[in-house]
Amino acid sequence: SEVNTLIPCPHRSAPRSTKSSVTDERIEIILRYLTFEVWKFTLRSLYERHKALFTLMLAMKIDVHKLIISHDEFSAFIKGGASLDLNAVQPKPFRWILDITWLNLVEINKLQVFSDILTQIEDNEREWRVWYEKERPEEEEIPCGYGKSLDVFRKLLLIRSWSPDRTLSQARKYVIESLGPEYGEACILDLEVTWQESEPRTPLICILSIGSDPSPQITALAKQKEIALRAVSMGQGQELHARRLISDSMATGGWEFCRSSAGSIHGARPGTSRQASNL
Repeated sequence: SEVNTLIPCPHRSAPRSTKSSVTDERIEIILRYLTFEVWKFTLRSLYERHKALFTLMLAMKIDVHKLIISHDEFSAFIKGGASLDLNAVQPKPFRWILDITWLNLVEINKLQVFSDILTQIEDNEREWRVWYEKERPEEEEIPCGYGKSLDVFRKLLLIRSWSPDRTLSQARKYVIESLGPEYGEACILDLEVTWQESEPRTPLICILSIGSDPSPQITALAKQKEIALRAVSMGQGQELHARRLISDSMATGGWEFCRSSAGSIHGARPGTSRQASNL
């Protein structure tokens, strides 16, 4: 099915994950394994700058489902005080606090855990300003005892409110605690695993960037697996040649490797796209 093509489905996770005779434990193991496989699968299709955001959203969505994070907290993290009007909220007590920062703080003040935050800031200006002006406030002790009373997500929520530019740094700590240390590590592309998870009718598409040409890996893997590799550099006049190679691959098996920087076989003619979908 289409779903089976898009994600590593449960029937593949069950036999590969650790076994247990306790039903609840076995279900939890399968869910953890499946979550990690889906995470790796998804990261392969994302640009580098989007990977951390996806991982953070995954952790928060899971914690919302587990009731570890409330919907109000999730909403406050996502939107901050963007929907508030500065003229309709409690005036900010100090000019050095940015308007958007104050609106963020007003928003989280609605949450029980931060119900005294505005008063604490007004009563302890120097402490908060010194902390806010640190290069890495997420690494410093948070004023007014918040450093000890807040868990890692609520610290993240406070950091996001004060210093949005430091959010991802604190987010990594939250992700590691919520999902596990493996989610804090870089997910390196394993071409062989990617190929094993694919199926013949779904092409693997690599988006090239500076210093990331997969051609040597593809050639080496084809040689290692003793799979015929037919390569063509897509460009003007190469469409017919590419279509012949697709037909050969359909008849005898093997891989067709279309190199292209400006166009692709899917942007050629309808007949070519139909042939590609039949591989």
